[in-house]
Amino acid sequence: MSAHKKKVADLEDNQITVDPGSIWAKVWMVGIGLAILGFAIGFAGPSPFKEDDAIQAKLWTGYLNGFMFALSLGLGGLVFVIIQHLVRANWSVAVRRIAEHAMFTLPFVALGGIPLLLGPGHHVFEWMHTEHVLHDPMIKAKLAYLNHGSFKARFGLYLAIWSGLSIAFWNWSRKQDDAKSTEEAAEYAYKQRFLAPIGLIAFALSMTFGAFDFMMSLDPHWFSTMYGVYIFAGVALAIHSLLVVVIHFLQRGGMLKDVVTAEHFHDLGKFMFGFTVFWTYIGFSQYFLIWYANIPEETHWFMYRAHGQWLNLSYLVIFGRFVIPFFLLLRRGWKRNSNYLVWMAFWIIFMEFIDIFWLVQPPFAHHAASRAEEAGAMELAHHFHSYINVTAADVGFFVAFVGVFLTVFGYSLKSMKLVPIQDPRLEESLNHENF
Repeated sequence: MSAHKKKVADLEDNQITVDPGSIWAKVWMVGIGLAILGFAIGFAGPSPFKEDDAIQAKLWTGYLNGFMFALSLGLGGLVFVIIQHLVRANWSVAVRRIAEHAMFTLPFVALGGIPLLLGPGHHVFEWMHTEHVLHDPMIKAKLAYLNHGSFKARFGLYLAIWSGLSIAFWNWSRKQDDAKSTEEAAEYAYKQRFLAPIGLIAFALSMTFGAFDFMMSLDPHWFSTMYGVYIFAGVALAIHSLLVVVIHFLQRGGMLKDVVTAEHFHDLGKFMFGFTVFWTYIGFSQYFLIWYANIPEETHWFMYRAHGQWLNLSYLVIFGRFVIPFFLLLRRGWKRNSNYLVWMAFWIIFMEFIDIFWLVQPPFAHHAASRAEEAGAMELAHHFHSYINVTAADVGFFVAFVGVFLTVFGYSLKSMKLVPIQDPRLEESLNHENF
């Protein structure tokens, strides 16, 4: 046990407040700059395609890619906060506020989905093309779900759920800091615990169906009941890694020292390792069941990811998502060393983007190859089947949505204490130890 028990009253202001002179106080300004630059590149950057339809399809596919990556960080923040309140975890109180900042970005990032509900969505979602629906019996059979009206209604529901939960938890946490008595602080803690089980159910349903709508429906012939769990595994990996990155560099700037310790990094590292195994289990189970059943409507989803550069990308997902982090997160000492763990966290966040790229981009290439085959342009069809086209839109919209995320995250970061100073369990978190 620790020889000296830490007290909340002993925390100094420079430990739990963003230094006004540090880069962290200016993160929101950096975010604005990145968002403006990224959207400019995304919408105005050069494209290797000559046909307007191909240009627009690739542009909005890149937009969806960046959107889903930033959204995954916000969703990760929300589910982390919900679960910590649900299970009344003590260890995580000292790191939970950073997840709350990530969670607060969710309503703002989610607004980026609105253009995809409108005209631009036709360039991304095949089921939005009336002529395809009328001549495709499989898509026609799903018309009750895959149609403009229900898509807009569901997105409105997702936005309401994500915004309502994020703002409620964020606002109660902020008010708890300003509570005038321990009873008032305990009341805000109770409100968050009460909402947590309801919020978890709402989150699980909205995230799952959101993944169906924005990513699984890119190929409307294909479906998987495990898809939502697969996306959740990636979201969970991303948020635990993001916490490691942010806290490590906050400590490099002199903040959160002796507040977040090796014990907390150890736990974050264990969750990074655990969700790596969980992601692998879900991904392999989905692949194995589809391979074993050998139903053409299901296997083709993997088949057009098994050619040329797409196959190389598939190998990168396997090795980058599982093999590398599995072995490099095994040892206890490595998880307790933030200087080491932060590089693994960066890698996992990078692989979250690659995984989303692997989910979003191949349908564009598949549909483009199919249209080229119908037109008799077999060489062009081979190109789309075998080669990955990374354009200015892919880079620009990634930068843009990271900028949007950082703008809101940075604003929230500098507007509150770095830890919930009046949470009844903060002292237990400060003295947390692994055995």
